[in-house]
Amino acid sequence: MRLLGSGMPSLWTVRMGELRFVLGLSGWTTNDWASGAQLDVLVGDTLVDVDVLARVEDTLRRERTLTRAQIASDIGAPESATRAALHRLCKQGQAIFDYATNAYRYRQILDAPLGEELLGPEPAEVRDGRRHFLERDVKVLRREALGATRTLYVARVNATECEAVFDADGQISKARCPCAHHQHAGLRKGPCRHLIALRLQVTG
Repeated sequence: MRLLGSGMPSLWTVRMGELRFVLGLSGWTTNDWASGAQLDVLVGDTLVDVDVLARVEDTLRRERTLTRAQIASDIGAPESATRAALHRLCKQGQAIFDYATNAYRYRQILDAPLGEELLGPEPAEVRDGRRHFLERDVKVLRREALGATRTLYVARVNATECEAVFDADGQISKARCPCAHHQHAGLRKGPCRHLIALRLQVTG
């Protein structure tokens, strides 16, 4: 069993001889973590390199099943860029993530990749977070190691001071920000624009 986080689904893998069944359950039936483009905010990967996307797709099509680290090593790209490309391929119906093996599999659920017009507009938090990052509005004030795999960053994004704890994969496990988005939902609906900008600064 794998619990993704507060308010997020739990994923259960049942092994039945040669068969394997994966079930995702969420007790928050009214939570919109999966609606529209909300997954973009939860994943946090907002900068997709077109060249990396093409190379990731080619590699996954050829090898069929690979971990993210294996793909990144094969194409010689940072894992952050590889993660963003894989997320885009999954959204477009061209790949899936197998929780039982912790690997990505090339699987064309749709004959042609979904276009942006069908995927819907990107969330305001993603758009503005990327803008803050690209306009160099992020200033890291403090960096502190918390054990072997976690790091605390305190930063000022534009005029807002925020902080977040990142794990070894660049994912946010804890955070604090005074903005309305974070005060209302915390991380349940994904990081706010300030935390997204900080994450891009840290992992970019």
